[in-house]
Amino acid sequence: YARSGFVLQDETVRFKGNTSRSQAARLATDSDLQWLIGMDRRMVGHRRDRFANAWFRQSDTRRTVMLGDASMPRGYVTFRKCDQGIKAGPLCAQTQSDAQMLLEAVPSSWTAAPVFFDTPKGSPMAKLLSARGFRPIFETARMMRGAVPKIHPPVFACAATLELG
Repeated sequence: YARSGFVLQDETVRFKGNTSRSQAARLATDSDLQWLIGMDRRMVGHRRDRFANAWFRQSDTRRTVMLGDASMPRGYVTFRKCDQGIKAGPLCAQTQSDAQMLLEAVPSSWTAAPVFFDTPKGSPMAKLLSARGFRPIFETARMMRGAVPKIHPPVFACAATLELG
């Protein structure tokens, strides 16, 4: 990869586990979309507004939940139903207590299933997941070619999805 101009940006670990459920978070609304899209830009370092606009909207198989009210949001996570459980991400929180609340924000109407989180290796989020009994099941490297975008991730963060490449 290096001969082709790629450089390692980071390593990501997929964690799998079960979590209790809490109603501490609220469903995101259309009025939250601009804030969510802005946070997404900060986390990934570039604009992907069309993707984010669709990703953060509620559907039968995807729910975005938030902490805090519309005037002072503190964090968010998107959950989506998958063939073998529930994938979560992106997750954005500045404090461990907010991250823990978001871990437990799986929609209560969904059937209990394993939850998967993709987070940077060795990060505070990876340590929190390990402490909560989640186990690493997969690792990958994120490679970039050309200029690496400037990112501003929160202290506790998970990727939206690894499936998009």
